[in-house]
Amino acid sequence: MYAIVLLKIATKVGKVIVNKTILVVEDDLNTNEVISIFLREKGYTVESFDNGEKAYEFISMNKAIDLIIVDIMLPGMDGIELLTKVRSFSQVPIIVLTAMVDEQTQLVSFSKLADDFVEKPFSPLLLVKRVEAILRRSNPIKQTKTIIGDYTIELDNLKVLHEGKEANLTVKEAEILHYLIENRGNIVTRKKLIESVWEYDYDVNDRSLDTHIKNLRKKIGQQNIITCKGLGYKLGQ
Repeated sequence: MYAIVLLKIATKVGKVIVNKTILVVEDDLNTNEVISIFLREKGYTVESFDNGEKAYEFISMNKAIDLIIVDIMLPGMDGIELLTKVRSFSQVPIIVLTAMVDEQTQLVSFSKLADDFVEKPFSPLLLVKRVEAILRRSNPIKQTKTIIGDYTIELDNLKVLHEGKEANLTVKEAEILHYLIENRGNIVTRKKLIESVWEYDYDVNDRSLDTHIKNLRKKIGQQNIITCKGLGYKLGQ
């Protein structure tokens, strides 16, 4: 019942395919299901396990994992042991979950190179925000050049080049464009754009986004940011 109620909440947050795979390792099936529901509704691909052994076997055979969420108190191979083993061959971001709130447990987690530590009980929405923040830090804007139509975008230099002319991007324009480029080929909802670019700035509204999109279109061409009526935006080819 709890998971069903949370599913109704999660469906309101806006969904977009983000081409990221997250592994959830949690032996409490209700908690596992709730986390998975919220992540899937945010557009992530989720693989879930209820024990460390199966999770480690999967991780060993699948290198294309973008982030791991793991509970410390697992049957058999616990979360700390799983974290230690994974760190022997991978730097994939890892968030540790636990009901053990003592300082020593947290210190051990970070000594094993966990990226974040979340105490139970927790808000699924805030956990998703932590996931997004970690993925953003682990995948910063690093493309030197991106081609959109006959425009060359240099996000790191905040520049657009077109037919020998140069236009400057604001930081927010670059962040919007970066998110659209990351999700190229997919429709991005307005809500998701606002959440991803402005994060916790609750004063931002649709009009602010409209202004930035309008200015971006002037710089990279109207045809290169497609409005999908009632859905959101999509980057042109």
